Amino acid sequence: MESIVERVLAAKRAGLSARLMRGAKALGELRRLGLACSGGWSRECPCSPRSDFCDAKALWIELVEDLHGGPPWGLSGNEQFYLAEAMTLSQWDATKLTIRIMPPTGSLPILVGPRGTDWGTIRTLAEIYGTDDYPELLFSVLQIQGATR
Repeated sequence: MESIVERVLAAKRAGLSARLMRGAKALGELRRLGLACSGGWSRECPCSPRSDFCDAKALWIELVEDLHGGPPWGLSGNEQFYLAEAMTLSQWDATKLTIRIMPPTGSLPILVGPRGTDWGTIRTLAEIYGTDDYPELLFSVLQIQGATR
């Protein structure tokens, strides 16, 4: 039989997914309003005073780490784009933001989000990185994005 503490923790965890989705949407809305953090999308926030975006970012990170018992997906928490990397695809989609990802080779960023491609393309590029097919696929993605910008 579960103790009351175990039941409270289970109930808290059950609601985290919905809260994370709402938080991701709020982060996107705050960013579109022009609010940001000088720590960018990393876990760090050196801002003084802190913006509403800084506070929302810190809360979102706290929630995702509560849900996963620490940084999710094998992340260390020290990544430059930790906030975005810790999100699921649906959470990132909820932000309605587009992020620029610089591929390991090339001089143009790949856009991921409503004005670019999806994370699946980035995963595919990562999987074939170092193969003969990589340069051609990267070139194709950049060509398509050049036509849609």
